[in-house]
Amino acid sequence: GGLLNATFGNIVEMLLCIASIRSGQLTITKCTLLGSMLSNLLLVMGCSCLFGGIFGLHLQDSAPTQHFTESGANVQIVMLLLAILCIGMPTAYADTMEDVDDDSSEAVLAMSRKLSVLLLVAYFMYLYFQIVSHSDLFGDTEDEGDADMTPCFAAGVLAVCTCLCAASTELLIGSISGTIESWGWSKEFVGVILLPIIGNAAEHYTAISVALMDKMDLAIGVAIG
Repeated sequence: GGLLNATFGNIVEMLLCIASIRSGQLTITKCTLLGSMLSNLLLVMGCSCLFGGIFGLHLQDSAPTQHFTESGANVQIVMLLLAILCIGMPTAYADTMEDVDDDSSEAVLAMSRKLSVLLLVAYFMYLYFQIVSHSDLFGDTEDEGDADMTPCFAAGVLAVCTCLCAASTELLIGSISGTIESWGWSKEFVGVILLPIIGNAAEHYTAISVALMDKMDLAIGVAIG
């Protein structure tokens, strides 16, 4: 559940990045990716722990302390560390070798492409690890409740929402330049703060909702997965 929520919840951010790349606003793309990680780790995870700890335990009449599966959390920490290293390596190389290597920009581009493939492969391996081989490490799957939709109907709703979201992101990215000029905001502020909050709205709501039900493994999966 957490993996599916995290995957499909990031469709909005993925569409935002694609739209900004197509419009040539690479600063917005980079800031949105950075802001998305910060928003998930700090805002979404923090609000889940806060509201789950303050209100969730009283609503559910649970034990005074919320718990999560340590092994599953360790796996997510390793994946986060891998992502940080892959993002930091090209930046560190560019800052270090810019003055001594005339071809540093091509080397950074080649490194970035290879690391992006590595991250994609690592993500699919993580999918297999969480869903197939070691699903027991990621918390209890019992008491998930009855499904509100059939798989086919849910897939249709997701497809329609994705098409509407794609059209909306094109309009949003197209209006950023005018908004920045009229409101006096910087591209960095829009990319790091505003767009990630918009893109993470679904994940934010889901993570807090499951935290209130004392399902911290699912909340961690949504926020960090």
